[in-house]
Amino acid sequence: MTELADHRRASAEAMDAHRAWPTDTPWLREAFEDLPRHAFAPDRLWNWDGHAYAPVDRAADPDRWARLVYAGPYDAAITEITDGRPTSSLSCTSVVADTLDSLDLAPGHRVLELGTGTGWNAALIAHHVGPTGSVTSVEVDPALAARATTTLNGAGIDVDVRVGDGTKGCPDNAPYQRIIATYAVDRVPNA
Repeated sequence: MTELADHRRASAEAMDAHRAWPTDTPWLREAFEDLPRHAFAPDRLWNWDGHAYAPVDRAADPDRWARLVYAGPYDAAITEITDGRPTSSLSCTSVVADTLDSLDLAPGHRVLELGTGTGWNAALIAHHVGPTGSVTSVEVDPALAARATTTLNGAGIDVDVRVGDGTKGCPDNAPYQRIIATYAVDRVPNA
């Protein structure tokens, strides 16, 4: 566990060194501390070896796995490979901090997240909106949605994870005060 703690500490120090923490959103540091990345990372991550993505299993190489989870502020941890290509990740720590800062969240907000992935981003949002707010997260991949639901429930985080097409929104829980997409979109859909 010490190696994991060391990597986690080094990651936070790198965020400080790069001045990557948004200065006007102090709740983010607390949320990152309370909900560490590794708690949402699957036991298998993927690393580019120069030719292809190779698996890195937590049980087989816990230090290398921890280095991937807590790589630099501008490095994502690849969590899923499909047909040789990355299809899901724990986004870069700095990107998560920037997007959540830009979201301008407040306690009590109702939030729609498109792209659940590991559930970490949804957990950070839920941490801040608190029990008077709500988070609905839509994930197109049923396996990712199931894994995220299990992880969120295990962490005691209340997020309504739905399997579906994010471009259609989720009218069941509308209206929302904030909407965030954790995957690239060409346009904001009307829904």
